[in-house]
Amino acid sequence: MVIYKNFDEALPHLDAWLKTQPHLPIIEKNVKERFLKICDLDMDKTKKLIDTNYTIRNSYPNLFMERDLNSSTMQSLLDVLDFVVLEKLDAYGNRVGLCRLGDPDPDKFLYTELTKLFLMYTDAHTASSEIANIGNGEVIIFDMKGFTLKHLSKYNFTTLKAFLRFATEGISSKIIAVHMINCPTYIDKILAILKPFISAELFKLLHFHQPNSETLYEFIEKSILPNEYGGNGGTMEELKQREVEILKSKRDYLMDPKYWKINDDKRPKNQPKNYEMEGQFRQLCID
Repeated sequence: MVIYKNFDEALPHLDAWLKTQPHLPIIEKNVKERFLKICDLDMDKTKKLIDTNYTIRNSYPNLFMERDLNSSTMQSLLDVLDFVVLEKLDAYGNRVGLCRLGDPDPDKFLYTELTKLFLMYTDAHTASSEIANIGNGEVIIFDMKGFTLKHLSKYNFTTLKAFLRFATEGISSKIIAVHMINCPTYIDKILAILKPFISAELFKLLHFHQPNSETLYEFIEKSILPNEYGGNGGTMEELKQREVEILKSKRDYLMDPKYWKINDDKRPKNQPKNYEMEGQFRQLCID
């Protein structure tokens, strides 16, 4: 196990290893730094996470490839999904993201395409963030206001399984907590359906908050939240527009396969194509 002291020391060694991995796509410097940070500058863990991240992406091309923000489908879904990243870190130095339905009409809820859009948001934000600004970990807030059983009926469980596999095994973020706010009265029914797809590690990070409760503030200080949620962190419209502008600026990056696609014909012969996660490594992305 080799653990480096800083990024300047670690990056040349990571770059040297990447040259021996011709199957991997091009990885931008700030993205490499993010992998190193998530793995606490542990080189072996970083190598495994990078390979796993891109291997999982290529296992589900319907979610991670051909991502054109200008397509008619994605343009319409920008109004359905609101995703924002708060400007300030929480008290523990974590970056906080918030996701909600912008349009609660179930007929517009295209689950697989919305999952793809959510991943586009996160990839664009990752590629745009300097390492000093990413925080110690990630806290996600899902606002369930407007979510109904009809929305749940639109879930594609193959997509859900793929998303959760990526979130638990390959994501380049350290997930600290997931807060579900404005939970409906039938949240138990939703959980009963979803629980078989959620790992025990991830399930432990879930926190549920009833409508009109203030329990979220026990975990995240109120002041950093958007105005609509009692804070003074800016309006949802302002924050969302910033994220949409980031998406637009990264359109070519998100679409270009040279940044995402693996060439398995070039994978080193001693490295299996279907990478199996080691037990302890499954803990990497969940804190």
